[in-house]
Amino acid sequence: MMERIANDAACSTMGLGFLARTPSYYKALRHLRNFMNKLIEKNANNNISSSSSEPWAKGEEAMNSFLDTALNYYCRGHLKKEDVIIESIGLIGASFETVATAIYSVLVMLAMHPDVQENLFRETYALFPQKNIEVTYDHLKQAPYLDMVVAETLRLMPSIPIIGRQAIRKARLTSEIDLSPNMQVIVPIFSLHRSKTWWGAQAHLFNPNNFTPENIAKRNPYVYMPFSKGARNCIGKC
Repeated sequence: MMERIANDAACSTMGLGFLARTPSYYKALRHLRNFMNKLIEKNANNNISSSSSEPWAKGEEAMNSFLDTALNYYCRGHLKKEDVIIESIGLIGASFETVATAIYSVLVMLAMHPDVQENLFRETYALFPQKNIEVTYDHLKQAPYLDMVVAETLRLMPSIPIIGRQAIRKARLTSEIDLSPNMQVIVPIFSLHRSKTWWGAQAHLFNPNNFTPENIAKRNPYVYMPFSKGARNCIGKC
């Protein structure tokens, strides 16, 4: 399905989206919709409370997954089943593909740069000196170099290398560029992340130090956007 979505997106930028919407495209979509519909029917009445005003009011147990939260809203009438299906397909489908790509890319970068791998190993060993320690989110907050390695990997190898937007009104980007309503705008994240204008003469090289607090502070925040930017940015950033 992700491959078909990518083809659809690429064709749609040229007004040729219909070429990607083949019978197999709709067959894959029906399969996903049927799967989510059965999952919703199976879990709609399992430990979903309609009494609390907010789904997180019951505490951490009520927030086991995105689906739990969505079903809570569905059972209380705040979301339609169709809304849950659409959001679940988008979240689950996109997250599996992009996370797998990001993990693979990090492993490749570490294999290619033994010095970075050694520095990360030292940080990890200092954080987990003993075996069989459960890793929590609080642990990850204590691993700044890991964060730098992941960020630099996503700079050079963003899971989503290109995104598109549509202008909803006339807008001026520069003194020479105006956007007309409904104009398709393509943002080449891959090229932006490797621009020598913003990242220096060695923009193509893997360097986690690009993401030290000092370097982040002096850089335009819009030259690094592996999760997009603005109100429609990727939920994976969280």
